[in-house]
Amino acid sequence: MSDLMQPTVGSLGDYLDNLYRAKTRPIFNRQVDQVGTTPVQIAPNDPKRLGITVINLSSSTLYVAFSNLVSSSRGILLTQNGGSINLVPEHDFDLVGWEMWAVAGAANSDIYVVEVVLR
Repeated sequence: MSDLMQPTVGSLGDYLDNLYRAKTRPIFNRQVDQVGTTPVQIAPNDPKRLGITVINLSSSTLYVAFSNLVSSSRGILLTQNGGSINLVPEHDFDLVGWEMWAVAGAANSDIYVVEVVLR
């Protein structure tokens, strides 16, 4: 048995509430869970978003950008099988709340999008 005490249920939420003075909630794959060869919006413009993570679960190359003009020459590369991007206000400023688009090198490319928004 460990001498370390396990945190009580809700303690992380309480800690974050006190640290940021705001209540948040996660949203998973709000708009899509697959991307194809045509650009698709994967997250809407949301000024209440505090963070977003996009993970490429597919065996295809994926590109993300902040407009529907996303392409291999106009986007951020997310490599196959786990390439990801994480945006937070401390590093990415207001880009965190902008709409995000993606395009893949093949149809039916699985993605996982996690957003943290204010309640």
